[in-house]
Amino acid sequence: MSEFHQKQFSISRKDGRVRFVAEMSELSFGAGSRGVFRQVFPDSCDAGLTLVTARGNEVDYYVREEKRDREGEGELQVTVLVPTPQALRRCPAARGSEVHILND
Repeated sequence: MSEFHQKQFSISRKDGRVRFVAEMSELSFGAGSRGVFRQVFPDSCDAGLTLVTARGNEVDYYVREEKRDREGEGELQVTVLVPTPQALRRCPAARGSEVHILND
């Protein structure tokens, strides 16, 4: 899975939840030709990424939804990812966190 460090994201906290936010173009530049998202599970088509926290924990996130512009041409605005169940077992502190990748 594609791996990114927490430093590559802005972090916001709301209602006790953590949201990691980055622009697709910034992550794509660092990812090169391999792309931002990779297959999460070997037996499924779910896409996601790995976020390495400041403490060195590797938390796998999968795409939960893609939000699109409903009034324009239906362009992708943001991809929202949440931790996998396995990641939550390894790193319970990730519960309730989300990764938002903005399509700039």
